[in-house]
Amino acid sequence: MLYRLLFLILGLLILLLILRSVLEETKIKIREAAFRRKFEKVEEPKSEVRREGSTVLLKMQLPGVKSKSDVSLRMMRDSIEIRAYAGDKMYFKLFQIPAKSRITSTKLEGEELEVEIWI
Repeated sequence: MLYRLLFLILGLLILLLILRSVLEETKIKIREAAFRRKFEKVEEPKSEVRREGSTVLLKMQLPGVKSKSDVSLRMMRDSIEIRAYAGDKMYFKLFQIPAKSRITSTKLEGEELEVEIWI
């Protein structure tokens, strides 16, 4: 009887993990679909690049962008692509960076995005 109860609990835990995974995948697909929509206006945001030792700090002004979920960062071999969405407007910027760089932090304060990259 105890074994049946343990197997039932184990089965329920596995089912919960599967459902959680499916939910996360669905959220990602919905977010990607929203990012692929067409925009009336695409702008290159005002930006500033500063090197501090072994890091590069990228700052971008993104008027109308409300949260980090409206920002998409994509690392490529020797560049980083940044897209941000504000209503019917999309901001797009491509920065050249050394190969094998990595993003160490990202924050959106107000309408300013800061991305720190280790090079």
